[in-house]
Amino acid sequence: MNYSYPLFRPPSEAASFIVQLSYGCSSNTCQFCGMYKSVKYSKRNVEDVIAEIKNIPDYYRNDIKRIFIADGDPIHSGFEVLKTLVVFLNRFFPNLQRISAYALPQSVLKLTEPELEILNKLKLKLFYMGLETGSDELYKFISKKGSVEDLINACLLIKKTGGKTSITAVLGLGGKDFTDIHAEETAKAVNKASPDFFSLLTLIYGGNDKYIEKIKLLSRREIMLEMKKIISNIESKTIFRSNHISNLAMLSGVLPKDKNKLIEEIDYVIQKNTDNADFIKPPQFDGESGY
Repeated sequence: MNYSYPLFRPPSEAASFIVQLSYGCSSNTCQFCGMYKSVKYSKRNVEDVIAEIKNIPDYYRNDIKRIFIADGDPIHSGFEVLKTLVVFLNRFFPNLQRISAYALPQSVLKLTEPELEILNKLKLKLFYMGLETGSDELYKFISKKGSVEDLINACLLIKKTGGKTSITAVLGLGGKDFTDIHAEETAKAVNKASPDFFSLLTLIYGGNDKYIEKIKLLSRREIMLEMKKIISNIESKTIFRSNHISNLAMLSGVLPKDKNKLIEEIDYVIQKNTDNADFIKPPQFDGESGY
């Protein structure tokens, strides 16, 4: 495949075949995120993408079971393009089980219920979306397009049409000034959206230095306290992960069932960090990790 870099995918798609339907992010306004700041958003001709995939040797086709569609918002390409692509993928890969993609809530909401149902039947079943925060105030502060309500409605629409959602929020996103409202409102948003998967990342350096200079960074201890507060208030059933390169602790469980276990693990990490522990820069973006 003739990939254009940087190219990102979620940790859970490590074994998936990546199809790059678009370049960059259709929004790309979020101040905290440096993933696609060096890329001008553009849509690819779906026939060019298909022609490229046809070059894959026959002996590899049977091995591909999961496909991830990139870049930041391929759903913005629209129903007809998506349908053309996924119909081909289903025919070309005989053992294909699931197709997934990054998506902006606004792009999902432009699709109708019947369209999403068709895509679901064609195995486009999992949508990764960035909640970032449940706070409308912080949403505006980071210059993210759309609204928290858009994310919630997109999750509910996907669920209604048979699909699954995986959403992420970012620890330390608003620094010390926003930490309480960020934690409280994020948990509320997760409860309303009821995603199948929910992951917490941590604010890290990488193409976002100007934004980071604007906020009062949390210490490691404060980051874990923010995580604890979010998890403590989640009542919706969801598979939880904090397995991103940015995270200070790799945690996993099913909420709310495993809430006490997760809180015990968080408390253990908190005890190892003092109030004066400075924020430590995790690795910068390397072309494989991102939000």
